[in-house]
Amino acid sequence: STEVSSAVTLSGSLQSMQAIFASGTYAGKHIPLVNEQTATLRMGYRIDAKQSFEGAWRMLGSTYAGSDEANSCGAKVPSSRMLDAHYRWRDKGFEVSLGANNVTNQKTYQYDYNCGSGGYVYPEPGRTFRAALRYNF
Repeated sequence: STEVSSAVTLSGSLQSMQAIFASGTYAGKHIPLVNEQTATLRMGYRIDAKQSFEGAWRMLGSTYAGSDEANSCGAKVPSSRMLDAHYRWRDKGFEVSLGANNVTNQKTYQYDYNCGSGGYVYPEPGRTFRAALRYNF
């Protein structure tokens, strides 16, 4: 996390891994449904002493479809990129937060069982909203 100014902070994460079967029938093959690259970039903005805004960009890399232990089906779950936004107001123990995930309503899915049975895709919900009221005592 880096404080760009008294009102702006930036943070992020990047992960790259290799999920590969170590032994057995599929030794050396990629494990299905494991995203080998993920990244998140967040920006926070303090509007004033009571209000703040946060935006986040999330990326999941592509992965092999479920049941494709041999990595031979040719079908992969595609990579996805999503933008989230959240607003927060705090005063005297009260907190109101409003947010939206997947603001641009990207049509994505993270689970695909595609080999041998005609294919099954389980889509993500798309744009979602949330609101919360909290009192901290």
